[in-house]
Amino acid sequence: KLPEHELAPRVLFQLGQRYRTGGELGKENIKIGDAYISFEKFLEAYPNHELVDAARFLGALAAMASGTEDSVDKALTRYQEVSAGSGPLASEARIARVSLLIDSDQQDLALTEIEAELESDDLPASDRYRLLILAADASGQQNNYEKSLGFYETLLAMPGLPIAWANRAHFHRGQIFERQGRN
Repeated sequence: KLPEHELAPRVLFQLGQRYRTGGELGKENIKIGDAYISFEKFLEAYPNHELVDAARFLGALAAMASGTEDSVDKALTRYQEVSAGSGPLASEARIARVSLLIDSDQQDLALTEIEAELESDDLPASDRYRLLILAADASGQQNNYEKSLGFYETLLAMPGLPIAWANRAHFHRGQIFERQGRN
């Protein structure tokens, strides 16, 4: 049973953070799975606390780092819960979720979610850049090079595109051209 002190939620949250960053707490070695467990305990005990979204997000990161068999499903669920809201981590959770979908060979679902996000008029430019790169990557993994090139072209056509993003897009476009034998 968790203490009923007013600071108990913050202590449990900070314990999860400490476990997630590794190292030693006292004399026992810390495992990343302990971070996930701490965040899950926090979410169960304090479902309406102001740190719920942060606990979900960090719990997803801890689940992925644990490398267990069901860690991808746990992380995807937590990212979905955060992204469904309008908190400050919602946008980052949506991007982390589609990135994880791509990494777990679910490109079709990732592309569906990315394309829905890209339809938003109030999507920050930096998020749009990241989503376009992820969409191009997912399309490329499906060997749909023309679609991938289309995402890069969309990115390169954006006004005020920072040079780092332009360089990245040009580099990846070049890789696609090489794969196609179009030098």
